Amino acid sequence: MLPQPFLSRMERLLGEDYPRFLAAYDLPAARGLHAGLAKIASEELAALLGDAVRPTPFAQDCFYYLDSGTVGGNPLHHAGAFYMQEPSAMLPVVCLEVEPEERVLDLCAAPGGKSTEIANRLAGRGVLVANEYVTSRSVVLAGNLERMGVTNAVVTNADAETVAKIYPAFFDAVLVDAPCSGEGLFRREPAAISEWSEENVRACAARQRQILDRASETVRPGGRLVYSTCTFSVEENEETVLYFLARHPDFSLEKVPESVEGVTAPAYPVSEEPRAKEVARYARRAYPHTAPGEGQFMAKFVRATDTPLPTQNKKKERDALDAAPLTNEEEKAWKDFLAGAGIDPRALPVPRRFKDGISLLAEDIPLVPKQTYARGVYAGTVEKARLVPGHYLFSAYGKYFARKLELSPTDPRLGAYLRGETIPCDLPDGWAVVTVAGCPLGGIKVVSGTAKNHYPKGLRLRQ
Repeated sequence: MLPQPFLSRMERLLGEDYPRFLAAYDLPAARGLHAGLAKIASEELAALLGDAVRPTPFAQDCFYYLDSGTVGGNPLHHAGAFYMQEPSAMLPVVCLEVEPEERVLDLCAAPGGKSTEIANRLAGRGVLVANEYVTSRSVVLAGNLERMGVTNAVVTNADAETVAKIYPAFFDAVLVDAPCSGEGLFRREPAAISEWSEENVRACAARQRQILDRASETVRPGGRLVYSTCTFSVEENEETVLYFLARHPDFSLEKVPESVEGVTAPAYPVSEEPRAKEVARYARRAYPHTAPGEGQFMAKFVRATDTPLPTQNKKKERDALDAAPLTNEEEKAWKDFLAGAGIDPRALPVPRRFKDGISLLAEDIPLVPKQTYARGVYAGTVEKARLVPGHYLFSAYGKYFARKLELSPTDPRLGAYLRGETIPCDLPDGWAVVTVAGCPLGGIKVVSGTAKNHYPKGLRLRQ
């Protein structure tokens, strides 16, 4: 059922390799996942999942998932021990080569697979700005960062031009996994086939070039920019890279890591021009008949170190941050909560008050713009002089709670908790965290041997 114009394009693109490409669509799509390192070590996760996973040779802490069953009800998934991610989609973050303490932007971030993969590599240090233009998708993105217990992220809800104005020359590494025509997902998501057209390919290419232009402004001198798509079209891939290089002489292509090179094919040589040959040499393509998963394109750029820095508007930065210190009432409620839960205040960032409640922001987050959907770890609100904790507080900082209800994956109370039911508990009265295999899952309030359930209603299982 693949569109004939698409097939003709791929035959021209692949030549004698085209029959192998076509045959791949009769095979099941590969599945993968990456560990949630804020919750669990990848070795521990692999031991828990057993024969269902096999390590990938190209991405650290990432696995092929060999089981065909669903994972939505798996308690380890609920606890953020892993994130399901298509294997080829892991490659752009590998190309970005993130290091702890860096400032990283994921410009087109929803639903969050690459953002949570970036967070793994930051290891809780530095800052991740995960941006999503579509508000409804920002909700999903923020929810996945919460589930995975990421503590050093800000979720912004803005277009690329706005992000560029807020963060000029700010980031060490920027990922642009651009909205595209989705040709690389036809095997995994057949619905994408009905949306495909050559007109849409051209429209996507035009939009991608605008996004890349703005993304370039956020990269610091000497910083890195990775452009990726999940499509095969030359217009959206190689020709867009050529367009970008022609407009931005302060950027040059760089070789991708060997682990990525080993599972991908060279980019398509669109012409005999020297710059086109350079793109064909450095950019990479993943195909379903040769790669670890579905279709993917990626190109890595580096910005020249002698690029002049823009003038920073310090007043604008101060005005954009709408945080304030806690009031005396909030401060007392916060300290009372920590004392009751047995948490050392020094283990957590300093709480700050926003319009929607109290949040904990890592010190490396210097600017929270007005276009922010979520910031750091939402800790809760103060009502009647008491803290009503947010789910994110348990998910991200549950390891610091002195009171823990530790459940094994086979404990029947675990299913009851995920359904939102009260469960028996022999902990002292007060707030506690529920863990599964050591991973913080959510909160409870213990009263006279019964744990009142504070797992969010929107996350609960129906059966």
